[in-house]
Amino acid sequence: MVISCDSISVHHNLDIGRKTDMPSYQHLFNHVLDASELLPSEISSMSRNYNGYTLFSKHYYIAIKEDAWSKTNGDSLYYSDSSDVDSTDGSTINNLCSARVKLSHMWNSLQSVEQEKWRQRAKRLNSYPSIGSFLTVPESLSHGVGVSVQRLLHGLTSDWRRLVKITRKALMKDPTRNQSVTTYTFVSEKVTLGTQSFRSFGISELLKEAVFGLNFSLPQVLQAIVYQSKNRVLLYFASARHLSEVLGINRLSAVQFIHHHHTYICCGKVSVRIGSKSVLGYVMEENEKYFYVLLCSNIRVKVCKPILVTKYGNNSKVKEIFYDYSVCVGDKVTKYVITYFWPVRFKFNKNAIDNIIFILNKVVLDKNLLVNEALSS
Repeated sequence: MVISCDSISVHHNLDIGRKTDMPSYQHLFNHVLDASELLPSEISSMSRNYNGYTLFSKHYYIAIKEDAWSKTNGDSLYYSDSSDVDSTDGSTINNLCSARVKLSHMWNSLQSVEQEKWRQRAKRLNSYPSIGSFLTVPESLSHGVGVSVQRLLHGLTSDWRRLVKITRKALMKDPTRNQSVTTYTFVSEKVTLGTQSFRSFGISELLKEAVFGLNFSLPQVLQAIVYQSKNRVLLYFASARHLSEVLGINRLSAVQFIHHHHTYICCGKVSVRIGSKSVLGYVMEENEKYFYVLLCSNIRVKVCKPILVTKYGNNSKVKEIFYDYSVCVGDKVTKYVITYFWPVRFKFNKNAIDNIIFILNKVVLDKNLLVNEALSS
């Protein structure tokens, strides 16, 4: 089931100029663009990374929320300057899916001169001093470098342990029936959850750099980058070893641990065909050409790796991301052929409150390091 908003009770027109009873909020956009100064609601936004389209969409979401409020409470709140632009991020809106889907069409329907006005307004906002940022070291932390370093390490440790706790809980808890049929989008790839675990939460920039490197520059992280833009990064991991190298610090691993006499391991999952039979397996290790897979029958086999393919559209944007399994069919080294692969997926959204999203696979081993089929099937 793709995330949808079938329960929306208030619908809105998204196409400017179409004759309908649904409001277009054109009057509000004129009010914003005609304002000679930045509005207090814009200045109070913590983000300074807008372009014309994203600023346009922020104002539109605010308008929809305020219109829904006025219909419910009988008060007119059209563009209250107390509206928080950052509060309209997609992760906090429960009933605006239909608006989000067609928002790009509405933007494209604007005249070029209007789009340029939004771009210039976004440029002005980005150049305005941001709020809530530490520009200098607070006096309370500047009395001694050693003290400041210790506090920094304490903060990093607390953030890291929180990430470990969230990840481990995700691996130990199976998705609900409703979650298992939900589809999530990773750039252009749509992923149905199935038996995988999904989580989204926020981590600090310091922890992100400590674990993944500045701009995801650590060698073991660079190998996992599938897509990278100014605001989004996708990481796909295959083997348990590769993932544990990234998400393990000072003998504490977020993705390999023992709980109640069972060993939990996070790794990529594959469907492997042997003749006419298909079985599930889990990628323990890998090299440039092969996966080393633990099958549910507790047999360890070597299989050919599929190739990740990224296709681009005419506008140089990613059009499609998928795995090509045809390269595995003609491999003479192994009789096992991968027919489907589920990597461990991480998505980082720079401007979102929940700036990290992941989908995990798990394999559970018993005390003899054999696959516990009841838990992993």
